[in-house]
Amino acid sequence: MSFRASPYKQTGAVTITGSQTVAGPVTIADDGDGTTVDALYFKSEISEPDAPADGEGGILYVKSDGTVYWKSYELGETDLTGVSGQGTFATSTSGAGSMALDFAAGSHQRITLTGNQTGITYSNGPDTDESKTVTIDIVQDGTGNRTMSWPAALKWAGGVACVLSTGANDIDRVAIEAVNDGSSTVYCAHVLGQDMS
Repeated sequence: MSFRASPYKQTGAVTITGSQTVAGPVTIADDGDGTTVDALYFKSEISEPDAPADGEGGILYVKSDGTVYWKSYELGETDLTGVSGQGTFATSTSGAGSMALDFAAGSHQRITLTGNQTGITYSNGPDTDESKTVTIDIVQDGTGNRTMSWPAALKWAGGVACVLSTGANDIDRVAIEAVNDGSSTVYCAHVLGQDMS
């Protein structure tokens, strides 16, 4: 199959096998059947393509396990699973001790405190040359007055760490970003809202 230059319009299902190159932009548009989004399907047994040269865009592909990836000179291979305007949401409870923060559990997490927190234990952080961000709603339980001792290595704007609201059922929203530059992982935090009771 070959594509013709714009303004050629292909309607209906199109199947492409093998390697095809399209010069110019490709637009997937509504076909006027009353739906707002039509489907674009990928089927591939590819393991991992070579990255394009600098300035040559990127490659969108699907591995045999169904995972969608984007690969570019700048980003390398990026797993696009769960990347959209909607994230995944997870809830948990943290008793006295170190809060467990699993970056794979969800892009938005609600953690209810039932005891004082002495730090954070991170898991499933970013791979080399990648970053991950999670938004956390830290919720006081019905008793309140739970405290948080943030890890010394967690970087805050102006070097000032968030002091949790202490009222019963108060909510403080914090975003934590982990950046792996290949030699170490740096954790930065930003206060998004406090005392959201």
